[in-house]
Amino acid sequence: MDEAGFQKYMRDQKKSKRTVTHYTTCLQTVADYLWKHKQEKHIDAITPKDVKDFESWGERKLKTFNQHIWALKVYAEYTENYGLEMATNELLGSRYAAQYKLKDFLGVAPEDVAKLKVIGIRTVEQMLKAGRTESERKNLAEKTGVAIDTILELVKLSDLARIPGLRKVRARLYFDAGLDTVEKIAKWDSGELIQMLTDFIKRTGLNGTAPLPKEAATSVATAKYIDKIIEY
Repeated sequence: MDEAGFQKYMRDQKKSKRTVTHYTTCLQTVADYLWKHKQEKHIDAITPKDVKDFESWGERKLKTFNQHIWALKVYAEYTENYGLEMATNELLGSRYAAQYKLKDFLGVAPEDVAKLKVIGIRTVEQMLKAGRTESERKNLAEKTGVAIDTILELVKLSDLARIPGLRKVRARLYFDAGLDTVEKIAKWDSGELIQMLTDFIKRTGLNGTAPLPKEAATSVATAKYIDKIIEY
């Protein structure tokens, strides 16, 4: 591991001194895990499967596991390891899905969230599991009294939230601009995506900002990489 180069990269990315130190420590933990549990594998040879195995180990052994994945994500960017970057994006998206609340999406009616909460649906992960198919969404609408269009909207917002960075405001921006599924985002050129979203914000006055080039490129790449789990 090129520790000095990694630290310089983070400083160039305007990471705080504390973050640089913390991510360096987290990455060393990953390196130690690979050496001990993966037949003395070097961190630069890490695979997506290794990342998943590290998750299983880290959930039992580490108190701040998500920070280790963030450190890996930044290291993937530094080393230009596309496979590792996509694997960490997918993992972060799935992990935050269990934590992110439906009520935090911009433009969601509290009364609809309350009706879903009654039957135990509070998070993005729960919404995705309960509304994966058209028949399941119809059943939810009948069971809760929430309009079927609203159920579909919440499922789509939840699906978008699997892409790191698309949550409270950004998920709403993409949804309202017509990019309401992961599949649609995957079809865009990142530069054209930025321009479209910039024009949309100017035209509608939506409270939000278009993604930066790196953010847009990562969103498109992640949308192409992650599994498609919702049936429309």
